Amino acid sequence: MGDPDVLRLSHGHLASVLPSRSSLLIALDPAGAVLVWNAAAELAFGLTEEAMRGRPFLRCPIAWDWGRLEALIPGGIPRTTRRIVMDATCRDGSLARFAFQVKPQYRSNSQLSGCLWLGSPAAGAPETPVPEVPRLGVRLPSDPEIPAIDAQRQFPVHAACVDGHLASHGEDPARWRITDAAETRLDERGMEVRFHLARRSPPAEAVVLVLVARGELVSIRRV
Repeated sequence: MGDPDVLRLSHGHLASVLPSRSSLLIALDPAGAVLVWNAAAELAFGLTEEAMRGRPFLRCPIAWDWGRLEALIPGGIPRTTRRIVMDATCRDGSLARFAFQVKPQYRSNSQLSGCLWLGSPAAGAPETPVPEVPRLGVRLPSDPEIPAIDAQRQFPVHAACVDGHLASHGEDPARWRITDAAETRLDERGMEVRFHLARRSPPAEAVVLVLVARGELVSIRRV
């Protein structure tokens, strides 16, 4: 709570950058987790700030083309200001088009401190149906005997913590594959993700629970 760069990304401060009260505003921390999800975003997508705060932005269940967003803005945080138009399914089931200005935020020492998504309804009707939110389990080209999923895409901070945990115990993270990952809890303590790992040589399997809050590791343990 004492980090001025985090405190700066608050409702009171961010209200001054909004073009209007109906503008959508989503603020992310450097790891891509949601810090602020304003009332206009709640109204548009039917998702409350309480439910979204702390969740990785790329795991927020907005019904729009996440593949297109990832191609245009990998990780959801650009290094320079970008403009993007996205078609989405609103909470009432209707299709709508939103124009976003995506602005990275930097500290005085030029380190990335977060990102702002500023959005408003855009002219024109969506031209194509919006695909469903992608499910966890994107397959990677890898050892066919151990199919892996792209956990770094869905849970980047948690997956990095798994690599660090393995390395701290003398294991080579590159020899392990994440075969499954699922969110097991999201509350005031943070988000917990269960990872299933496998190693072919020598054969081994492991299950690791990782709890992260506001982009920081809280606990990690094997079960």
